Amino acid sequence: MHRAVRAACLALAVMSLAACTSRSGPAAQPSDPPEPTKPAEAKPGADGAGDPYYPKDGNGGYDVTGYHVSISYDPASRNLTGDTSINAKATGRLQRFNLDLQGMEVSAVQVDGKAARFERAGEHELVISPAAAVEEGAAFVTRVRYSGVPAKTEEGNLGDNGWQIATSGGAFAAGEPHSATSWYPANDTPRDKATFKLDARVPDEWSVISNGVEKPATRGSDGWTTYHWEEPTRITTYLTTIGIDKWTFERSKLADGTPLVSAYAPGVEDKQQIESRLPEVLDFLASKFGPYPQSAAGGIYINEDIGFSLETQGRPIYALWCTRTRTCGGATR
Repeated sequence: MHRAVRAACLALAVMSLAACTSRSGPAAQPSDPPEPTKPAEAKPGADGAGDPYYPKDGNGGYDVTGYHVSISYDPASRNLTGDTSINAKATGRLQRFNLDLQGMEVSAVQVDGKAARFERAGEHELVISPAAAVEEGAAFVTRVRYSGVPAKTEEGNLGDNGWQIATSGGAFAAGEPHSATSWYPANDTPRDKATFKLDARVPDEWSVISNGVEKPATRGSDGWTTYHWEEPTRITTYLTTIGIDKWTFERSKLADGTPLVSAYAPGVEDKQQIESRLPEVLDFLASKFGPYPQSAAGGIYINEDIGFSLETQGRPIYALWCTRTRTCGGATR
């Protein structure tokens, strides 16, 4: 009986850790909720998906089915070169459509292998005009090539969102609702979930953690290694992540064979003791709620005092303060 109670308490604590929590606990709620902005109509070609609070997030006219993000990142220069392919299905006839991308210099766009015209608009809109209209119901592939130094933005209780530089000189992506589009183009709305595949090329002394299932890395003869991750369970964009650091990896499997991969930044390797109880916690939760629903499990332990931890899908990010103190998001450990 006491053991079950302890397991339940631990499960609640880990769930609180995995949830999006701030350093100071839940923010005070205003007495009256803010009035939502009039939503943009999510029609074909619209520069918003119709969310009343974030009317310019996402776009109208298509549903993404899968992202394939390929990047090269040099921690020394902080420069990122990207080549992202987006598989989607048109929900209306598209003579033009938008993607969301913060900053970055776009060098080329193709739709179904043919060069497309493109222009930037507003803070994050990439407006694309394909060589031929995409007909309603058609599946199509958009390829965007881009480069630059990824940036972060300050917004809301989650502090700095997007691409962040680690103490070690590495980098990671975290934040909501806007973080994914700091490093790849997307339909940036929780309404549009898609599979996610990442190929990330970094200098040999660095390594990469992301969402989903780890695939074998490819080491080149040029001093760079490409890391491959695949998330087959559809995911919303702000729950995707990448971490580039000199990670210590810990790999195992859950009882049902689900791969468990956790990563620890330099200086927080001692947090393996905390993470070692994850299989126990997930087994307990599965006994209450059914089989674990994700393709993989684990955690990302960063050596950073950012103001929040985040429920990046299947592999939460834990801030330094969260694992150093006895409380995190109101849960006592």
